[in-house]
Amino acid sequence: MARPTLPAFSLFAPPYREYLPFDPDEGFPTNPEVLWGVALVWSLAEGHAPRDLDLVAERPGGLPVMLILPPADSLRRLRSKVLEAVEDTRPQSVLPHHPHPDPEEMAHLLVQEPASLSGELVDYLMWRGMYLDREMRQMVRRIVELSAELKTLTALARGVYLS
Repeated sequence: MARPTLPAFSLFAPPYREYLPFDPDEGFPTNPEVLWGVALVWSLAEGHAPRDLDLVAERPGGLPVMLILPPADSLRRLRSKVLEAVEDTRPQSVLPHHPHPDPEEMAHLLVQEPASLSGELVDYLMWRGMYLDREMRQMVRRIVELSAELKTLTALARGVYLS
């Protein structure tokens, strides 16, 4: 028996064994605790509608997107839509087309640590619309670097040369 093709949108939640249905017309849950550890899987097999792009771009903060590309024979036709989706939604992962991605392989992508946590945080804050000048970006990076070893706000303030 053939497995059904992955729909345009699905949620991937702990324990990461299956894809859960997601209806874009219902929107995202308003309770942030419901989305802890969840990723949005967006399959571009058929391209996307402008409202889909808006939905994903305006998703709740901290909800990663795993974007699955359309089949190679459709990619040339959909190239501009795919590039627009990548630029506007900042997916955590851009994956080659597969009608039935293996949940175990997808789970590995979610648990990998970023190369630079402080750099990822600064990029994320700026993408979400927070203006950070050069000094503030350095401050955020330093705070993240110190966070593992410091236990008090006083020690943190001393570490970033503030009182």
